[in-house]
Amino acid sequence: VPTIAAEFGCSVELAIWASIGPTFVDSMLGPTMGRVADTFGYRRVWLGGMLLEVCQCLCSGLAPTIWVLLMGRPLAGMASSPARSAGFAMMCKGLAPQSRGMISSLQTTVGTLAASFGLAGSGLFIERFGWRALFLGPVLPICALWVVAYFVLPTDTGSRRAAEARQKAGEAVEAAVPFDIAGAGLLALIVACVLLFFNRGNALGWNHPALSILIGVALLATPMLLLVERRAPQPVMPFVIFQDRTRCASIAVFCASNFCWVAGSFILPLCLQRAKGLSMGNTGLLLSMRPVAGFVIAAFMSWLFSSGKPLPRRQIVQAGVTVTAIAYSLLLLVIDMDMNSSVGWAVVMTSQFLQCLGG
Repeated sequence: VPTIAAEFGCSVELAIWASIGPTFVDSMLGPTMGRVADTFGYRRVWLGGMLLEVCQCLCSGLAPTIWVLLMGRPLAGMASSPARSAGFAMMCKGLAPQSRGMISSLQTTVGTLAASFGLAGSGLFIERFGWRALFLGPVLPICALWVVAYFVLPTDTGSRRAAEARQKAGEAVEAAVPFDIAGAGLLALIVACVLLFFNRGNALGWNHPALSILIGVALLATPMLLLVERRAPQPVMPFVIFQDRTRCASIAVFCASNFCWVAGSFILPLCLQRAKGLSMGNTGLLLSMRPVAGFVIAAFMSWLFSSGKPLPRRQIVQAGVTVTAIAYSLLLLVIDMDMNSSVGWAVVMTSQFLQCLGG
């Protein structure tokens, strides 16, 4: 981010939206992409997400101004959300429900392994080839992956279009359930207003009229969403899941832990570079502990879930929350530490390891 800000002559606060933008869009679209994949087919949605990823890589890598970059980067969120939802659904298809934990761990393992190589090498890569190479480099591999996936992934059989084709062929099919467009739009609007409210609060001042409008729109749209989702045959946000106390507690813990995780992902690299004076190469190497540890731990959890042994899930969650709290408490020590010493490195790497262990 500081490198991008220096090249375009803008502030780091503006350039950081190149990282926030994809997460922002992913947060808005995440709850609806699963239903989109169910309606239009997992294969079709996954392939479409990969094409969007190619578009954002080209748009970002060739951006002549910071504004073109900021407009192109949200495409990454539009690409990752459908690809993740459809990909997970395709991996779980045909498996027993008790095997889904193994698939989730396997998906995490692959993602953290890729992030390990990315974080360890990205700093040195940027120093040698420039930040644009990070976006342009993956274009050809993604295109090759898309071609392979086009011929390998099974044809969608449960999508709405597949059902229409079978109906034309004279086969008996169940009535297609229409996609909940109104619910998806209202949910995206509420999430966007809430995220913008918290993101721009400090910059504009919490008494700014624009923030009042944002929170007012979110409050007005919430009862409308409740009304629409109660009448929808297949709601985007099935509120019945919130009637279970255990499920609500799990969602709350997951939101809190992800809040800290993503915030740390943005803030810690800036702190290490700007406040502690570390180079991009050393910063990437230091932060690689998180995905490396995540890879090892996710692989172990995958084996544990697939072993068929009864797991004390409540105790696992309690231990995970405790370890996560300790991990983020250790980061407070970094503020007053000399990061050129081995002790400072050890504290940051231990904190990241504990974050992965707890998560």
